[in-house]
Amino acid sequence: MAPGPVDSVVPAVVDPPDRTGPSDSLLSRGGVDAALGTYSLDSLRLDSILLDTSAVTIVDRKCALYLDPDSAATEEERAQMSEEAYLESMDDYQYYTYTVASTLESRGLLVEALGRRKRYVRFQYPDGSGYTIDLARGRDLRGLVLFDRAIAPVLWLGTELSPEWDRRLSGP
Repeated sequence: MAPGPVDSVVPAVVDPPDRTGPSDSLLSRGGVDAALGTYSLDSLRLDSILLDTSAVTIVDRKCALYLDPDSAATEEERAQMSEEAYLESMDDYQYYTYTVASTLESRGLLVEALGRRKRYVRFQYPDGSGYTIDLARGRDLRGLVLFDRAIAPVLWLGTELSPEWDRRLSGP
């Protein structure tokens, strides 16, 4: 029997508790860890397994992935501020993101655009379990998604990479 449509799902296997990071109590309360400059992606997490994987991007290695808002969210953001303020905020975002991404890339880490060609992204752990997000739930998100294959991926948006994430992403 062929897999059903993308919306066909079965209950997900919950990831074991060892998938938590150093500041999960803060992440679970507010989704933001200011010390690490990261945001939890739990609000995008899919609590079921997709039977049709044609709409899923599989990420199975340590990486940093650029995530930009969809075009409608970008236009909404642009309309909420003056042209000068918008361009200044985009210059700042691009400078800091590029600086961190270049540093990570110079250490051999995969750094690339995530894109929105596929709706779902499954971050695969070495043991075969995973963490799947629905990009449609985060259509306005912008930043670098950091994934070290040990804990849940996070969205980074800041001015510098924390020593914790620098260590996590720099090793083998």
